[in-house]
Amino acid sequence: MPLFERLGYAGLLPFIAATLAVLVGVHGAESFFIVYSAFILSFMSGACWGVQQAHPDRTNNIDLSIAIGVFLWGWLMYFMPFTYALLGLLVGFISLLLLEQRP
Repeated sequence: MPLFERLGYAGLLPFIAATLAVLVGVHGAESFFIVYSAFILSFMSGACWGVQQAHPDRTNNIDLSIAIGVFLWGWLMYFMPFTYALLGLLVGFISLLLLEQRP
């Protein structure tokens, strides 16, 4: 398995640990989950920029704007109550998925 795949799967471990910590009521687990999610959403948004720079023939202003919007959206969720932040981050991750699947 290539290193990038192993690192990608390793990046799921904090999500799993934070989810379990939230479920058992560990103090601060909700904040950690939201901050880590915002970090990952930001990282993935930045990766979209890199892919678009590597393929300038397929780059357009809308895709770049969506990537920046998702980045900002993720950090806005830090200031929301936990339940709203979860839903908002889900919207952010789905938005990136849809952006990445565009031809």
